[in-house]
Amino acid sequence: GVCGDICGAVLSFFGELRRKIVIKHSNYKMNTRNKVRRATTSEVVTQRLVTKKEMESMNSKPCPSKPQRGYVLAEDLKRKIYSKGNGAAKAINFTRPTFLSSCYDSKSKVSYLGQLFMVCECIGEGSFGVVYKAFNREDRLSYAIKLVKKHTSEAANYDEIRCLEKIGEHENLVTFYLAWEEKNIIYMQLELCALSLATYTKTNHKLVNSQLWDIFTDMLYAIQHLHRNSLVHLDIKPDNIMMSEDGRYKLGDFGLLMNLNEAPASLALKAAHTSEGDAKYLAKEVLEGVYSRAADIFSLGISMLELASDVILPGNGPLWHSLRDGTFCSEYFRLVPSRLRSVITKMMVPYSEDRPVVDTILGFNSIKKATEERHQKSRTNYYAIWRSQNIDEEVQPIAVCLNPRNTPPREENSDDEGMGVEPLNASACVTPPKCVSQVILYTI
Repeated sequence: GVCGDICGAVLSFFGELRRKIVIKHSNYKMNTRNKVRRATTSEVVTQRLVTKKEMESMNSKPCPSKPQRGYVLAEDLKRKIYSKGNGAAKAINFTRPTFLSSCYDSKSKVSYLGQLFMVCECIGEGSFGVVYKAFNREDRLSYAIKLVKKHTSEAANYDEIRCLEKIGEHENLVTFYLAWEEKNIIYMQLELCALSLATYTKTNHKLVNSQLWDIFTDMLYAIQHLHRNSLVHLDIKPDNIMMSEDGRYKLGDFGLLMNLNEAPASLALKAAHTSEGDAKYLAKEVLEGVYSRAADIFSLGISMLELASDVILPGNGPLWHSLRDGTFCSEYFRLVPSRLRSVITKMMVPYSEDRPVVDTILGFNSIKKATEERHQKSRTNYYAIWRSQNIDEEVQPIAVCLNPRNTPPREENSDDEGMGVEPLNASACVTPPKCVSQVILYTI
């Protein structure tokens, strides 16, 4: 009897304890449910088919993105251009000889970037680092300068540069010129293009058939060159397809570029130090750690679908899966030209081994016909058309000279030491011969 009472008391105790845990867990679930981030308007809309133009006409206020600065503050550049202590810049090269400019003074406190370039504006920023548009004082040309902080992994620091050297030059790939390191920062000097297709399509929702084929064939040739060198891009999307001033389309942003000839262990190590690409354009197998040429084929296919139909691609949810499982509805392709549609559907098949390789795609009759038509007539420069519609040619840039070199010497360790740049023309604006703490240039 005593044992039975004890057992009953123990069972009763644990039963009451279990009931309290269940109630507490239930309350916790309710509380966390209230804390879940609410989806933005664009996320809700992308659970059904909608175009970007329709999205603009909706009476909604999508979550604002981080604004990009159109100007440069002197104190922002001071950390990069004005450097204290020892440690001169040195060129980075592996398979081809490259040298720093003979104009560089390694004994100066001013960095190589500050001595050779006049930084104009920030044109890109993210987890990888920052990209500046910069004017080269030596050859009088503008470039894109990418700044990347070094990783803790020594191998990961130079992988992108090794791959860029392996790429070489190609008319449909953004050109790499030089890399150097200084003060624990890696700098890459790249070709500066006019704008990306992501920017272009914000004001051009309907791309004509000839332009779509120009973009498509240019990107196929770019991917062909990469794949023949055993390189995969892994981040093909309209943001990384650039328009040059002569009207060509170039693939850029090689931050996720991967060499398939590396040992599996090296690939796994690089994958661990590489952030994933944009989920809207990624092939499903990439999320499972499978990297192959077929991933680029899928990304180009879905990018062309977006450009041709103007649809907002989903970043997650049922529609995201349907685009990768082959169960998407034909409504997606309603606005896609029929010849292009047949190729895109082959590029977006669910299993990577079933997707055609780039050489096979270039051999399709529809691609051959588009290439022949392009050779028969002069190519339209759609960037020139966009520029004439969006940029006032009468508004000329004003050069600004900070602390001209003919001014009296300043005190040692001045914050603006080395920030001086010479004016581009006689009508340039020159600041007084005093230390300039802040300069803001507004675009009118």
